[in-house]
Amino acid sequence: MPSTLPRIQPTKHAEPFVEESKKTPEIFHYTPIGPYPTTEDLVNNLYYAWALPNPGWLLMTVFDKTKPDQHNIEGGRNGALAGIVAYLNSEPQNLKTEIGAVFILPAFHKTHVASNTIGLLLNYALNLPSAPGGGLGLRRVVWYANALNVASVRLAERMGFVSEGVARWERALPMDKDGNGLARREGDPRADWPGRDTARLALCWDEWEDGVKNKVAQIIQRKS
Repeated sequence: MPSTLPRIQPTKHAEPFVEESKKTPEIFHYTPIGPYPTTEDLVNNLYYAWALPNPGWLLMTVFDKTKPDQHNIEGGRNGALAGIVAYLNSEPQNLKTEIGAVFILPAFHKTHVASNTIGLLLNYALNLPSAPGGGLGLRRVVWYANALNVASVRLAERMGFVSEGVARWERALPMDKDGNGLARREGDPRADWPGRDTARLALCWDEWEDGVKNKVAQIIQRKS
């Protein structure tokens, strides 16, 4: 596979990701988290605040093995650092997880990286443990996106996710984020916090086995 997804190691991965993401903070435009102006900010407010204490999270670093590593991370053997991604809010008892915190650096947009990354995550989540390479055997993978983030919704649909509708006013966003553009009512406890409408998509095991798995296999062969 042209991409690899090791678990994030803050001492190795945080600084180069912050260095690159500071050049293009727009990758955080539609998300409730970020941008991260310093390495300390990312480590404290993403890794230690969310990923490490939450057993339902697995935060990973995305590497593009087809490109040279400009930061010499681990001797450059993984290729170029291309972003971060995570499994979120996993529920082993219900056999489901969410793919989120998808931050692919702009230098790797319109390449194989995003689709290859999501394909790897879907294979591991939805394939049975008995399948070649093994998997978790989950029944359901969810994808949430700001309803205004057309690119995110299109990526999910291209990877086989099915729309389950839009949850209106689903989230109160930090004050520096763009929300649904609708006025808040007088006396709102968070009057300065925009509201977000959230698109929900999901991919289930039966859809996966009934053709999506083969479709994803074809997509992730792309290397450019």
